[in-house]
This record gives sequence, C-alpha cells and structure tokens, in this order.
Amino acid sequence: MKELHSIRKEIDAINTELLSLLAKRFSLTRKIGELKHVHGLPPKDTKREAAQLEKIVTQAKKLKLETNLITKIFQLIVEEVVKEHKKNTHP
Repeated sequence: MKELHSIRKEIDAINTELLSLLAKRFSLTRKIGELKHVHGLPPKDTKREAAQLEKIVTQAKKLKLETNLITKIFQLIVEEVVKEHKKNTHP
C-alpha cells in the first residue's frame, strides 16, 4: 500500500504541473487574442491549428500516447481559446 500511496502522490504532483502549464498557456493565448484584435485578425487560425495538431500527433506517437485522446485534448483546448478570443476581443 505504501507504493500505491507513493505513486498517487507522484500523480498528484503531475496534475499540479499540468494545471500550471495550462494556466501559462491560456495566459499566452489571451495575449495572442489581444494582438489579433489590435491587428484585425480573426480569432481562429485553421492553418496554424492543423500544423500544430500534426506536430502534436507526431510527438504523441513518439511518446506512445493514444493519438485519438491527445487530439481530443488539443481540440478542446483550442476550442476554449477561440471562445475566449471571440468573447473578449471580438464582441
């Protein structure tokens, strides 16, 4: 049971790191949204999204991660970013 507790503690630390990284990512995408608004750019950049998704799927494969899951996670993050861009900078 000690080993189980130790592994769960490690997972908890990773969860904290993931949340911290997501917060940092969303902070940066807010800045991008502001720049897009200032320069009259659309909130969604489908070419960049496709290129990033391709890169992420390649990385996921190398790390032996389930690419369908990683794709869903990435798409969800991008959807939230675009919603925020539309809501906050393109009323």
